[in-house]
Amino acid sequence: MRSSHTTALAMAGVLSIGLLAACSDDVPSGDSSSAGADQVTITVAGLQPGAEQTAVDALNERVKQFEEKYPDIKIETQEYNWLASTFAADLAGGTLPVVFEVPATDTKVLIQNGQLANIDEQVQELPYAKDFNEEVLAAGLSDDGLVYAVPAKSIYAVALHYNRALFTQAGLDPDKPPTTWDEVRADAKTIHDKTGVPGYAMMALDNAGGWQLTAAAYSRGGRTQVLGGDAFEATLTDPAVKESLQFLGDLKSDGSLLENT
Repeated sequence: MRSSHTTALAMAGVLSIGLLAACSDDVPSGDSSSAGADQVTITVAGLQPGAEQTAVDALNERVKQFEEKYPDIKIETQEYNWLASTFAADLAGGTLPVVFEVPATDTKVLIQNGQLANIDEQVQELPYAKDFNEEVLAAGLSDDGLVYAVPAKSIYAVALHYNRALFTQAGLDPDKPPTTWDEVRADAKTIHDKTGVPGYAMMALDNAGGWQLTAAAYSRGGRTQVLGGDAFEATLTDPAVKESLQFLGDLKSDGSLLENT
């Protein structure tokens, strides 16, 4: 169904989590007891390029509070958007901020490549070190259980949104949304047949297609990768993956799928 601001149905669990990671081994602990020592300056990627002024103001206030509590640490904020295609070059060129965010789906590879710093000692000193959700934190751990990244400010959840007005136009009951993939397809076709517009859309540009396919496969009880020996192996032949792709193919064949999304 086409996206709207109306009710959402959760179709999958957590998909991606922003993680903080340090790209330098010289990571300050943030211990204010060292007052009087040389001040450490670190760059922090607090915002993506083009952030609104309200977000900038909020970040500046957080930096101010931090520096008041830890006077030996100077924070310089930097706009930064992590991209897998440019990360290695940024790292080699020394242009990365000290602290930045990366998707949870990429941290394991970066840790294995030696591209993130071991911050386990600093994390264990935190008073809330034991309060992290273990399943979420696992994405930032090395194979030997050391912390290289910690959960940041956001968690991405995948949901199925439906347009109540479009449901009504197609003669469907907006108070009875679909609860299975078969019902999703049936309603999408009804919307197309009754209104002439595609009844289903899925984000597919850039990396979004992979995220959506993964979520769709998981919602059908499948997996897109499994641990084989010492490394993860793709399982694109999983029946749930095939079923998810067939679902999209069927939608496209009857005109129910919005293309180029």
